[in-house]
Amino acid sequence: MTNHFKNILIWAQPASGKSEVLAFVRGLTPEQRAELHIGNLVEIDDYPRVASFFEIDDERQRLRQDRLFTYAQNHDDGGFKDPALWDHLDAHLNARYDLTLLKNPQVHERSTIMLECARGGPAGAAYPIPHGYQRTLENLDPSILEKAAILYVYVTPEDSRRKNDERFDPKDPHGILSHRVPTNVMLNDYGCDDAVWMTEEATAKGKRGSVQVPGSDLWIPFGVLDNRTDLTSFVRKKEDISDTDRIQATTRLYGALETCLGKLHQDYARRDTA
Repeated sequence: MTNHFKNILIWAQPASGKSEVLAFVRGLTPEQRAELHIGNLVEIDDYPRVASFFEIDDERQRLRQDRLFTYAQNHDDGGFKDPALWDHLDAHLNARYDLTLLKNPQVHERSTIMLECARGGPAGAAYPIPHGYQRTLENLDPSILEKAAILYVYVTPEDSRRKNDERFDPKDPHGILSHRVPTNVMLNDYGCDDAVWMTEEATAKGKRGSVQVPGSDLWIPFGVLDNRTDLTSFVRKKEDISDTDRIQATTRLYGALETCLGKLHQDYARRDTA
């Protein structure tokens, strides 16, 4: 039994804190990460691919060419022209994972690969959501899922929209910690997600604390970092927080991760040895 996670799928609505969690973990010492059952950190995030879709289309528009992937983005509007791009993002995660293993076939001996994405659907949508997290589980390679646990950073959709506004930095409009998702995209693509629904479906089948990969007998351990009290925003704030407040916030976030990931790793190790 390994003492560290091999793969963690880190899920959350936009601006909920998943990138802040990754940035926080990135800054820990190896010893601190080990206490969280995280090895050397390897990150795979599909947001840079999302940003590239908009950047390519913005460049085409400047050349008076048609936009291929996205609608022009402003405060309220934007988003994908073709919903199939959500499947493309899942394929991108698979490709980046394959490349990681190609470069270092022994990566899991000492490292944890954390794969980050946000998925969802319109506010008030019925389940299952066409391009929610369940769909992502359908699309991800079994080689990822068989070694995976899921860390879900939970906030309400209302808090996600508020934090989406708060984090925006016009000097870095496509930055991972500073971009703003347009209002209508937040409502239509991220108005809800299906992560909690999947855990409720699992609980009904006697598999509490996990989610099922559709069409398979594979159950993935599922843990929740409750971020409704905002454990993470301090990570992206540089100068608007005192040293004392930063130390206290660091202690709170580390303790919450230690509790959540400790329980999650117990379930992960139990599955690994079953």
